[in-house]
Amino acid sequence: MASVLRKVIRIGSSSQPPVKSCDDVNCSGSWNTPRIGPSEPQIGDIFSISMSIYTPFKTLLGVKLKDSESYYTAGGTKGARPCIIIDTRKMRAIYMVLLMASFDKSEEADVPQPFKQFLTPIPTSYRPIKGNMEHIHTTPEWESAPQYLVLIPVPCPKSRLMERWSSHKVDSSKGKFDFYLDDLALATLRRLAFQKRQYWEEKGKYELTREEYLKQLDKLKEEQTKSFWAKSQKTRSQFTGFKRSIR
Repeated sequence: MASVLRKVIRIGSSSQPPVKSCDDVNCSGSWNTPRIGPSEPQIGDIFSISMSIYTPFKTLLGVKLKDSESYYTAGGTKGARPCIIIDTRKMRAIYMVLLMASFDKSEEADVPQPFKQFLTPIPTSYRPIKGNMEHIHTTPEWESAPQYLVLIPVPCPKSRLMERWSSHKVDSSKGKFDFYLDDLALATLRRLAFQKRQYWEEKGKYELTREEYLKQLDKLKEEQTKSFWAKSQKTRSQFTGFKRSIR
């Protein structure tokens, strides 16, 4: 039993408190109580997974997705993404997870409006939340690219989970800290997920036909894939020009 217990430590000091990424003093999420594995995956833990960001939207539309490469893929562009474990199924090594996705402003604008209802921001010190916008905090505070949490649960076999999503920061022992959601953040998440599902059942799914929604998703995927490769080509060209200039 002792071998699977998490080690909980405190870092930081009152003279250097964590950077607050929102205006709500009641929000959770900080550097105060990072927890370190190893342990079995638990509710609230954040792992990496190779799964298409379109998977939750398609499951919402009733598409039966099989355990295949088309299901467990990140679309061939952005690689593995973070996911949050929100439930476990007893006697089966299957978890319910929520995917996280990074969208720049142009990509976010292309997301079909009803699906935007399911996107909840995760604030960082680089992009704080202002006002009363609904959001979810991680512990430690998220430090990578700004993320959105897609509030549509999808099933995931334990075997498909990859490594824990860890902070780049370390303490004096050079140990990394694994990201997770604390109890307050999980309560907020469950409330928001219920509200989004209620919206979908009462209104969202009637705004367009299933076929129209799927067509929008396919168009969005095509546009974002083109955008990704265009940006990659531009980056490669700039890098090649830089190498030539220093010869």
